[in-house]
Amino acid sequence: MVNVTITESAQVYLAGLLEKQNCEGIGIRMFISDPGTPKAETCIAYSRPGEHNEEDVIIEYDKFNAYFELRSIPFLDDAKVDFAEDKFGGQLTIRAPNSRVPNVSDDSLFANQLFVASTDLVIDANQLEAELSSSLARHRSQTQNAPHEFHFIAVQLSKGEDTLQAQTLLQTWIQENGLLWKVGDWQQAAGFVAAMASSIGWILNGAMVLIGVIAIIIIMNTLVISVTERLTEIGTMRAIGAQKSLVRRLIILETLVLSVSASVVGVIIGALTIGLLHWLGLNPPGDFFALLLGGQALHPTLAIQETFNAVLMMVLAALIASYYPLTIALKVNPVVAMEG
Repeated sequence: MVNVTITESAQVYLAGLLEKQNCEGIGIRMFISDPGTPKAETCIAYSRPGEHNEEDVIIEYDKFNAYFELRSIPFLDDAKVDFAEDKFGGQLTIRAPNSRVPNVSDDSLFANQLFVASTDLVIDANQLEAELSSSLARHRSQTQNAPHEFHFIAVQLSKGEDTLQAQTLLQTWIQENGLLWKVGDWQQAAGFVAAMASSIGWILNGAMVLIGVIAIIIIMNTLVISVTERLTEIGTMRAIGAQKSLVRRLIILETLVLSVSASVVGVIIGALTIGLLHWLGLNPPGDFFALLLGGQALHPTLAIQETFNAVLMMVLAALIASYYPLTIALKVNPVVAMEG
């Protein structure tokens, strides 16, 4: 939650300063005054027992505790506290690159407009209030002529969080504070773009179904050719006492081996391709596609669950495709097959 680095040398230096205060349990408190504004300043102060706020986030270091102001945490992202010795004694440096604007990825779609809240703050109303307050403060500093006007505040949930529950908590907080805001999911906020994305999703799903049908036909034709070329072999096996169940198992086993082998090769090639595209990044051709696809640079990743599902569907399609060739093999007359 707190992405602040206090180097070993800085810890030793701060521990020495705290020791000189002759106060048991004293620590440091780190915060940003006027966070998210051009006047933002990063501060470190002594924090005697009982002086910190209850909402502060506590991190225990070897020789002292550090208290981080809750509303400053998004603006302290990637902050670093370091101490460098020199001939004059040394210098403590504090770098907080996001003190004026919270950290937003260069690939984010609305990098200049997005109000960022930490992903795990939605469930706690007090923390949420602090996050929204800091976002509003930053916005008002940028829109002096219209201090109460803004387009939206985007909240990104942690993976696995209940979207409906988060919306309910947000709406409750908004009503309790007498605000005329509305809470909606990304589809409601995106409007036409969401409808376009949904349509494209249906088109892609239809294309996947079509590809699946074509794959079944190709696999079936391949198996039909394979079975036809071995009718004499199958007839001989039947003539010397092989049961239909044995023929059935052999063809199904062959189908499974071929489908699993092809799937593994496909996954390896796909993983290498996705890894290359993730490293290089894909730049959407124009703002419309950037808006539609959700970013200025796309970095695809391999989803394990979806990959497993794809392999499973491939094997299932192969088994379905083997039904007709299997029927041909089981209907073969041993005498006719041996005669060629």
